[in-house]
Amino acid sequence: EAAIRVEIFVAEHCLSCEYAYAVAGTIEENFPGVDLRIINLSQTTELIPDAVFATPTYLLNGRLWSLGNPSPEDVQARLSSESRQVGRR
Repeated sequence: EAAIRVEIFVAEHCLSCEYAYAVAGTIEENFPGVDLRIINLSQTTELIPDAVFATPTYLLNGRLWSLGNPSPEDVQARLSSESRQVGRR
C-alpha cells in the first residue's frame, strides 16, 4: 500500500478539470510512488467525501488539499514534504 494517496475529483463539463489531468501527469512523473486516482463524479458510483463539493478537488491521504488546481509549486512542495514525512516513519 502506498504511503501517500492523492485523489483528484473531476466532473464532465468542468473546464478547470481539464488541467487536473496535467497535474496528475506531473504527479505521476515526479512522484511515482504516490497512489494517484482520478475520480470522475459524473461516472462514479462510490461514496463521495463531504469535502468534495466542487471540482476539481484534491484530497491528500483523505484530507482536503486543494479546491481547484494547485500550482505546480504547491504540488512539488506538498508532495516533497509528505514524502519526507513518510521517510521518517
